[in-house]
Amino acid sequence: MDVDMHRLDSLESGAASLLVRFPAGWRRDEVGHYQCDEEFIVVKGQLNLSGHVYMPGEYGFVPALGQRFASSVEGETWAVAWFNSRPKWILDEVVDPKAHEKTLKNSAQAPRVLREATSEMPLLVVGVDSRFSDEVEVVDVEGATWNLDAPSATMVNRGRWQ
Repeated sequence: MDVDMHRLDSLESGAASLLVRFPAGWRRDEVGHYQCDEEFIVVKGQLNLSGHVYMPGEYGFVPALGQRFASSVEGETWAVAWFNSRPKWILDEVVDPKAHEKTLKNSAQAPRVLREATSEMPLLVVGVDSRFSDEVEVVDVEGATWNLDAPSATMVNRGRWQ
């Protein structure tokens, strides 16, 4: 069962910000990894990944080469996801016993910076109305919005997905 993806922003390197919709009942039983970092915030539904359960407003980070297993959703689930370079899925033959520990889970509901700006990716913040010196991606989980603004722009919520 395929997921629906909408590219929100991308760079020549293949780094991208995506809106992802997982249909009810989606699952990926195969074990594998990407060669790049992946970050995501669940906006709606529940995502099960590598022994973690992510609910709306929770942020996940899987480092490059970090193994993913037991990926699934029950009901329709929406997430905003980021890859810091072009993602290439690679199957693994055995499960890394420390894969669960390498996958991070944090709240993305309180206003804060989730990612500092790098050469590959802009600053990532949640729930912040402020001015920044770097290009910034803003996610508002409660309002269900994503926004990319130039440096020193005032953060505002634009549009809503359903």
